[in-house]
Amino acid sequence: MNEGTYHFFSLIMGINLILIGAAALAAAIIGIARKKMAISSTFALLSLTCGPIFVYVGISLLRSAFN
Repeated sequence: MNEGTYHFFSLIMGINLILIGAAALAAAIIGIARKKMAISSTFALLSLTCGPIFVYVGISLLRSAFN
């Protein structure tokens, strides 16, 4: 795989991970705020822990795509 392909796929994966992480966080926060989801539910716990990780990894991939 050449360098241009690596940068392109890093860019695409970075954007996707940021969107997935932000959507998971938003869904958990909105569900908890509207009292439709308990904070101890599996979805809420996974979203609140994995959402920021996905956003961080996505930002790291975006940074590596432009270096």
